[in-house]
Amino acid sequence: MRWESRCDGRRPRRRRRRDSRLPRLIETPGHTFGHVALHFPDRDAIVVGDALITHDPYTGRTGPRVVPGAATANVPQARASLVALREVSAATVLPGHGDVWTSGLDDAVTLALRAG
Repeated sequence: MRWESRCDGRRPRRRRRRDSRLPRLIETPGHTFGHVALHFPDRDAIVVGDALITHDPYTGRTGPRVVPGAATANVPQARASLVALREVSAATVLPGHGDVWTSGLDDAVTLALRAG
């Protein structure tokens, strides 16, 4: 965020101005309680971290999925966070583990929820 000051003889006032190049933070608790995703609308991309992975480091399975329960703080909350991500539009998904997903966030979420 950038700060913009107004000085017109009165006391300076600060207000926040959103820089469109900065990511939008989206809370995605579940894998950890403070987990967030970073949405870059100007790049049509989202960094989901471990909210959704495309390679399970424990089993070797590939494709969108939720991190296994043994490595997730709250599985139901992680799944609810994926459902909430459906409100975001992004063609490119950058997961915490695995390859970049280029078939869209909605498709990745659907497959992750189906995979369990």
